[in-house]
Amino acid sequence: EPEELPVVLADPEPQVPVVRPDPEDTEVPAVRPELPELPEPDQTVMNPAKPARVKPVEGKVLRPFSGEDLVYDRTMGDWRTHNGTDFSCDEGDTVMAVLDGSVAEIYEDALLGTCIRIDHGAGLESLYCGVVAADGLKVGNTVTAGQTIGRADRSNLAESAQETHLHLEMTEDGLYVDPMSILK
Repeated sequence: EPEELPVVLADPEPQVPVVRPDPEDTEVPAVRPELPELPEPDQTVMNPAKPARVKPVEGKVLRPFSGEDLVYDRTMGDWRTHNGTDFSCDEGDTVMAVLDGSVAEIYEDALLGTCIRIDHGAGLESLYCGVVAADGLKVGNTVTAGQTIGRADRSNLAESAQETHLHLEMTEDGLYVDPMSILK
């Protein structure tokens, strides 16, 4: 026959007395203690400033970006798209970077003259045509918006029927965009 095991009862949970304060013995302060003042939120973190944007030269727009619309080209004598914005200026006027970035390329184009391409990051690039590069400017240099990158000249033969100007093209992820939509 199996041996009987003694039955052991577990002690019930010990009772912890609950002590409630006597309402007459409790003092409630009439005024809440002063809380320290919180500093104003850092607006630069909450609302980061847009990057500085500058026109490449001081002049007015001579010929706007046309998108997919064909426009008459006096120099070439035909209808074509105009992938950039032409800004009036005088030969020798300062040409500035429109946004912060790094110089990706400086080259000579048979029709557009000396061209400077700047990579602004996030797929955005600008191309300045018809310029003389500033002394010491080279591929890999970091530039800031408003920094001189060159001087306007008349080397842009593709648009030589127009007065002296700077031709600025901008691309986003490889697609042409209206420079004025970026610069506003």
